[in-house]
Parts: sequence; structure tokens; C-alpha cells
Amino acid sequence: FGKTRQDFADAAEGYLKSWNVLKNAPAADIVDKASFDSTKVGTLKGAIDTFQMAVRTEQVDPTTIEAAKTLIPEYLNLETDAAKKAQASLTFADLYRVVGDSENAIAAYKVILDATPDNQDALAGAGLSLVNLGFINNDKAKLQEGANLLQKFAGVAPDTHKYKADAVALIDTLKKEQ
Repeated sequence: FGKTRQDFADAAEGYLKSWNVLKNAPAADIVDKASFDSTKVGTLKGAIDTFQMAVRTEQVDPTTIEAAKTLIPEYLNLETDAAKKAQASLTFADLYRVVGDSENAIAAYKVILDATPDNQDALAGAGLSLVNLGFINNDKAKLQEGANLLQKFAGVAPDTHKYKADAVALIDTLKKEQ
């Protein structure tokens, strides 16, 4: 897995370098604007694919996060499809969750939940991140907020959702500890 994590980090760094070259290209050097614009879009879409694979395999390196901080907002500015924008925003939040940066994950998930309060993946991610932060800091308010989001998630998510069983088990554990 260490090699996979490094491969994703290298790919993310490569996309970031490519983006920076494209973004800073002097207008006089752009011979074919359509091809140039297509390359920019392709670079951002390739980066998003890399970030999504890193999340799915849970192989996220800090280098990957640093690239995502630049590339995902750029992608969101260019993408017109609302569903793809929502998926990219979720990927950004998931990157933080996977590396254990609960505070940034929570902030990113809350942006999604402000726009779509019943987003199952954002409910699960925010809930898990809040519970994690609550345990780390012995913060009962964060634990309760996380449990509330996980309860809402468990109520709307199908049994086949990848986090449903974990959420239900965690809710039961939290109830027993009170």
C-alpha cells in the first residue's frame, strides 16, 4: 500500500505541476485555444480521478492533499455539471477524513450538508469525523453531534451503503458509553 500511496501522491503532484504550467502560460504561446482549453480540462479531470482512487483505496499522502487544495477548487470553477461538482466536493472532504484531518474534513462535509442536508456520504463522513475528533479530544459535544449525524445517516441510507453497518455499530457503542 505504501507504493500505491506514493504513486497517487506522484500523480497528484504531476497534475499540479501540469496545471501550474497551463495556468501560467503566456497568451502569446497558446497557438490553439481549443486544444489548450481541452488540455486544462483533461488535467483537472485526471487529477479528480486520482483523488477519487486515493480515497477509495484509502491511500492518501499529504502531498495528495496539498495538490487537491489547488486542483479541486479549479475543477469546481470549470465544471458545469452539478453532480460532478458535488462528487468532487465530497472527494475533497473524504481526502481529509482518510488522512485523519477531522477538523478540515468536518468543515468540508458541512459545506456539502449546507447545500444538500440529506447527502448520505457527507452525513456519514461528517459523523465519523466528529466522533473521531470527539474521542481524540474527549469532547462529548463533538461525540454527540457526530452520533446525531450518524443516526440521521442510518435513517436514510440503504443497508447496502458501505458505512451503514459501521455507523449503526458506532451509534450503539456511543449509547452504551453514556
